[in-house]
Amino acid sequence: MQTMKYFDSQKLRNTLNKIALFIATYESLSDFVIKNVQFFYCRGVINKKLILQDYTDKVLHKYKKEGKTDHLYSCLYWFLDNDVISQQDLEFILDMRNLRNKFVHEMSDYVLNGIPKELNYWHNDLLKIYKKISTWWIKNIEIEINDDITKGTDAKDITGIMNPMLVFLDLLTSICNETK
Repeated sequence: MQTMKYFDSQKLRNTLNKIALFIATYESLSDFVIKNVQFFYCRGVINKKLILQDYTDKVLHKYKKEGKTDHLYSCLYWFLDNDVISQQDLEFILDMRNLRNKFVHEMSDYVLNGIPKELNYWHNDLLKIYKKISTWWIKNIEIEINDDITKGTDAKDITGIMNPMLVFLDLLTSICNETK
């Protein structure tokens, strides 16, 4: 415990906060991408379990990563095929998955040596992609299912919303960035 006196507690707190916010944002985006594509192909529920045969046939079996099933990879390609995201967006998200994995498995290295200076930019780019997917989803899926959503609103003015927790995390990120 003697070495702990050499650590700047504020810097340590900021580093841990930034890593946690990045991981939370990534996980929320990943969950959003997978669950929405599954929802799109869901054909019902039996015994509290989704019937996802179309999802399996049209998404998981169509897009495999190195011959293996990878839900995120498959769903991102589904969004790419539907012109929601670009190839660059897809590759960026997959790169961020690798960074997320490094943060989770090598956190002590990042705490001791610092985080990449670009992390704030990458985090913001993840949020932009999240909003892009969310906006497309609302305009092309939700409104098609329930056109009451747009009553009294011009559809071109509709933008996606992120998970409320993610909005809160985004606010926290802004605060952390201001208190450097």
